[in-house]
Amino acid sequence: AANGGIVITTKSGRNIKGIGVTVSSTVAFEKAGYWPDFQKEYGSGGDMGQNEFNFWTLDPSLVGGATDFPPRNISRYAWGEKFEGQLRYQYEGKNWETGQIERTPFEYKDDWFTGIFKTGVTYTNSVDISGSNGEGTNVRLSLNQNKNEWILPNTGFDRKNISFSFESPVNKWIKFRTKVNYYNTTSDNMPMAGYHQTTVMYDLMWGYNNSAMKNWRDEYFLGRFNAINRNSAQSQNGNSLVFAGTGSYNPYRVLYEELNSMDKDRVFGFAGFTLDLADLVKGVTLDFKSRLYLSGEFRTQQKPHLTSGWNNGFYREQSLTDMESNTDFLLKYDGNLSERLSLVAGIGGNIMIRQHRSNTVQLDELDIPGVYHIDNVPSGIFARPSNFRGKKVINSLYGFSTFGWDDKFYLDLTARNDWSSTLAPANWSYFYPSVSASVLLDRVFNLQSAVPAVSMAKVRLSWANVGNDTNWFMLDQYYGASAISGGYTMPNTITNPLIKPENVESWEVGLDARFFQNRLGLDVAVYNTSTTDQIIDVAVDPIIGASEMRINAGEIVNKGIELALTGTP
Repeated sequence: AANGGIVITTKSGRNIKGIGVTVSSTVAFEKAGYWPDFQKEYGSGGDMGQNEFNFWTLDPSLVGGATDFPPRNISRYAWGEKFEGQLRYQYEGKNWETGQIERTPFEYKDDWFTGIFKTGVTYTNSVDISGSNGEGTNVRLSLNQNKNEWILPNTGFDRKNISFSFESPVNKWIKFRTKVNYYNTTSDNMPMAGYHQTTVMYDLMWGYNNSAMKNWRDEYFLGRFNAINRNSAQSQNGNSLVFAGTGSYNPYRVLYEELNSMDKDRVFGFAGFTLDLADLVKGVTLDFKSRLYLSGEFRTQQKPHLTSGWNNGFYREQSLTDMESNTDFLLKYDGNLSERLSLVAGIGGNIMIRQHRSNTVQLDELDIPGVYHIDNVPSGIFARPSNFRGKKVINSLYGFSTFGWDDKFYLDLTARNDWSSTLAPANWSYFYPSVSASVLLDRVFNLQSAVPAVSMAKVRLSWANVGNDTNWFMLDQYYGASAISGGYTMPNTITNPLIKPENVESWEVGLDARFFQNRLGLDVAVYNTSTTDQIIDVAVDPIIGASEMRINAGEIVNKGIELALTGTP
């Protein structure tokens, strides 16, 4: 509860009798819009330009018998010679048919970083069908497809969506509503992010600003990324990759062979009844609703032989399942207790069940290059399986009331109690209330008549207390499997089975004012938030057999003044 939530509202059907059909297709193009501001004066090198650049470790047989060649001098840093078009031995100077290497102009290449990017395109097609009998029964069916080809080669996704909604009165007291959404998203390659050789941005960032993107492209598509060139760590004997060494990489190889596929299905929606009890008590309704989110995903990750960190290849399959259901009721009253006193009040309850499952099989080596299957493992090497199961249940009861007096003064009261399965029975129940009050000053003092420029002025004061539980498997210690057959490892964290829920207490006082028919707005707030009993892992001396201990500790206070000024011409 302390972390908030997101509510997604989807379209329902039409209210006018008849059937409506809408068909639409769009095409959107995208390009990378901003680039780092690179310096263009100095090239590869780490010696401040004291020695001339030379990509290769040369010998006379590579340069037509010449002996006046310089030693190899190259760096991924750009602290080298100034670009002046001087002739230097560069990667692009090799003739791959004759094996000879010539000097070429030492110049800044404009596409050394940007040349791999292309124009992305997204195709969107949709069909919406809606119908109504004009008497409260509405239905809607929507079919959508988004197909994306991203700004990097061999990346993108295909997303298909089916949405269905239906609402209808069962009788004059009961109304039924349901909405269901299904999404399927597939991708042959979702590019990785991070600081590692297997990410495209890393490869580009550590490229050479005097090496055109064509060199990377030709190296991959002409088959030059091979063991002979890769193992020539000093670019000797006329063999080398664009980035020499056994830790080498190629951004095109990352995009076309180091693939990360995904096939994900999601279903979410709700079904519920609303009972109008006005015949018993005017303004009273009773809602029953059940919501479900279900996700199933199959991922693969593959790396070919000669990949940095995975010389003999790598393959992983992962199946993920997530489910969350919420079943709740709400008894609500919305009416007037007198001519001047209004009341909106309700009591409700919720049962939340969340489950997560994952199954993973990983191969740290491949037997046959280019074959990505969990059985393709060398003799004596075993696949590494792992799995996880988690379940969490929270039962809740809550109530709220909003009193309004003369449409000028308002008082809001709420109270909620949660019971969480992730906490011990002694602490799994936690209660959190709130209270807030507001006064519409413009109505109390009739400011719109006295000062026509004032559209609205409201002062508010609030106090709230919010509880928060923890995740599954946080109370007990668990052994882990070791690399030795039949062996187990001790946990690194000493847990606390009596851990208490976190608590967040906050108050705020503020002023919200609108002027000139709401064209100008001013919002001022003074707030103070205190978080206590945080569930954290703190470092301990490893001599006790663990590196961390889980405790309730600390207090974080966040306070300040917020000022917002808005305007509309």
